[in-house]
Amino acid sequence: MEERARLGDVELAYEVAGSGPRLVWFHGLASCRDGDRDVIDALAQSFTVLSFDARGHGRSEPVSEPARYTYPLLARDAVALLEHVGWERAILAGSSMGAATAARVAITSALPAGLVMVRPAAAGDDGAAPPWLQLLFAAGAHAMRNGGLDGAIDFLWSIPQAREQLERDPSRIEQLRVDWQRHEPFSIAAALEAMPRTSPLHGGLRGDMITCPTLVIPGDDVIHPRDAGAAIAATVPGARLLEPFGAVPRADEVAVLLAAITAFVDEAIPAR
Repeated sequence: MEERARLGDVELAYEVAGSGPRLVWFHGLASCRDGDRDVIDALAQSFTVLSFDARGHGRSEPVSEPARYTYPLLARDAVALLEHVGWERAILAGSSMGAATAARVAITSALPAGLVMVRPAAAGDDGAAPPWLQLLFAAGAHAMRNGGLDGAIDFLWSIPQAREQLERDPSRIEQLRVDWQRHEPFSIAAALEAMPRTSPLHGGLRGDMITCPTLVIPGDDVIHPRDAGAAIAATVPGARLLEPFGAVPRADEVAVLLAAITAFVDEAIPAR
């Protein structure tokens, strides 16, 4: 059942489902609970899952000012939400933007019993996305503001790698429409523009920053390169690194993700 929480300058939509060890799921940029429903439902088979729409995403309150999208603010939202629901400890798991947000929470609080980073994104020397990626997302945000969903899809067609993927799987176009319609357009455009410019931690990650058991599952694409996940796993003492899931059907990917997280929790995190 969806609930809502006013947390400082924003109201978030969230839900708690399932039973077992407590786990918080952090979705990626331009996704939301509805977009990750299959992941959340699968996790709820083994965990008590707190999932939420990040500020400006999904059914949370729209946020159209780019300055209100930073990793420190997203992490602050997550900590405040855990306090709101009365959770003092939990496993933190997230994908892409969600992985970076969960990592910042792990660095700046005592909340995490464990950390799972799925498909962490590429980062430059300052921890933000590389300049070319910032420009790419900013151009996509501009296209969405000026042309709506059709403008954003036309922009994707102009990118050779995206065009190749869309031509290989034309059904992906309709899925993108469904995904993007879950957000208020100007709100998600602001997030697309702002989030690649911000860093979970200025100056980069050091080995002494994350002390909880950590699992890294890298991606295998230009935005989420395998090297990004490998670098994180090499920096965090004792972190476990898995192979990318590869090009498998979504249902198979979700099943593998659930098995990986369950095995990690069973082996690395003491029962509480």
